[in-house]
Amino acid sequence: MKNFHGVIFAYHASPELRELVSKRTAASLPFCGRYRLIDFALSSMMNAGIRDVGVIMQRDYQSLLDHIGSGKAWDMSRKDGGLRILPPFGLPELHTGNYSGTIEALNAVGAYIRDIPQRHIVLMLGNLCANIDLTKAKKHHLRSGAPVTAICADHDPEGLHHRYVLGEDGYVKTVLFDRMGGGEGLPSLEGYIIDKEVLLEMMDRCKALNLYRFHKDAISMYLNEGGKMSVFVHEGYASVVRTVDAYYQA
Repeated sequence: MKNFHGVIFAYHASPELRELVSKRTAASLPFCGRYRLIDFALSSMMNAGIRDVGVIMQRDYQSLLDHIGSGKAWDMSRKDGGLRILPPFGLPELHTGNYSGTIEALNAVGAYIRDIPQRHIVLMLGNLCANIDLTKAKKHHLRSGAPVTAICADHDPEGLHHRYVLGEDGYVKTVLFDRMGGGEGLPSLEGYIIDKEVLLEMMDRCKALNLYRFHKDAISMYLNEGGKMSVFVHEGYASVVRTVDAYYQA
């Protein structure tokens, strides 16, 4: 159960958050006084015994650096492994905009991903407000026999989201993009547990084909080619904070 490594996406801020993210990313938005949104992902990993975590950043991350520091608050301040800050060191010099998608963000830190010694990688959003029981999620992933496990909600969230439709065998048969409200399938929280070699294959293929998106490119290809994906359902409150209303409701 120690063969897991965490990666948190803390590089983006939806334009719908307006002035709230003029000088910060969504992951560093204050929450209940002294906390920040990224604390949910960091605490979920800490509680599941994941002590090696990389945080992908790109811009406007000073407030986030000030908050997480060396990672001591989550027992991730270590000489070997621990918390690592990952700026975009794998992009061409001409790249001055935001990441075009999650796969591009992963490829920008590709050297770090390739050097991860653990076999399984936990991917989570830095702006997800939810206490995910990653200990149960890890056990589910190992039992499922699938190289990829999607973390989904047990209720229909507000706003756009993706939904995973299961087949009779209990594995994902298709993904429905940009859904609103309820409908077929389980709503994705955009968190995953994925075998490292499978993730690297996705990254390499998308890079070769000049594709950038994790769901609409990498996951779609994986499922279309018969890849096996299981689903872990998070029971309880969960909200991906992408709008001002969602932030204040959370």
